[in-house]
Amino acid sequence: MADCELLRSEARRRSPQFPDVPTLDELGLTGFEADFGVYAPAGTAAEIICAPHAEINRRPR
Repeated sequence: MADCELLRSEARRRSPQFPDVPTLDELGLTGFEADFGVYAPAGTAAEIICAPHAEINRRPR
């Protein structure tokens, strides 16, 4: 399973869980906000991790 690196946050404030991850506002991209996340235990099979992503992208927008 690949490692994951958080590049930025769409929240208004930095997350207490990820204090080193800047917000979009801090990066100069103002007016954006979103808040969602998916978490799984370490060692979860890649098929399980990828399933929600595949389902979300399959749906019409």
